[in-house]
Amino acid sequence: PEKLSRVDLAKAVFTHLGYETEGVVQSVQRSNLPSGPVPSPLDISMDSTKLETLLGRRFSGLQVMLQSIFPR
Repeated sequence: PEKLSRVDLAKAVFTHLGYETEGVVQSVQRSNLPSGPVPSPLDISMDSTKLETLLGRRFSGLQVMLQSIFPR
């Protein structure tokens, strides 16, 4: 449910697993990327409100999901 970049997600996983986050590479500026055949927006976040309404339940936050996937 929270908006995270790929870097934020990687840092959260590293931290949860007990690793330092300085090895996580920061995102690259769009101007430094070669253009591809299909344009891609920098922000690819999704709003899951409609799916939550359809399913009748709220999704867990990242920390809850990480604990479920990687229990300590």
